[in-house]
Amino acid sequence: MLDPVLIPVLSFVGTLAVVVVGFLYSNRRITDLRISIQAQFEAYQKQLEAYQKQLEAYQKQLQAYQETNEANFRRLEDVMLHKFAELDNRLSRLEGRRL
Repeated sequence: MLDPVLIPVLSFVGTLAVVVVGFLYSNRRITDLRISIQAQFEAYQKQLEAYQKQLEAYQKQLQAYQETNEANFRRLEDVMLHKFAELDNRLSRLEGRRL
């Protein structure tokens, strides 16, 4: 039989061995989890970069559209000012004839 002094030592060593094996197994799973999470973050980062590029392209399109609209607005403003000046001249001539 076993010596009564060895029983507590063997139970401590057995418990310690189980804890070490459990720690190593848990550490491996944590490493796997960390790798999985890191891969997901990298995928999200790539997706965000793609969205950022799309937004920049849309911003450039919007800026070009805005510049086109501003040019059209300036052209129409010039046409309207010319028409108002022409109508003002006509009105001035008509008023000058009436007097």
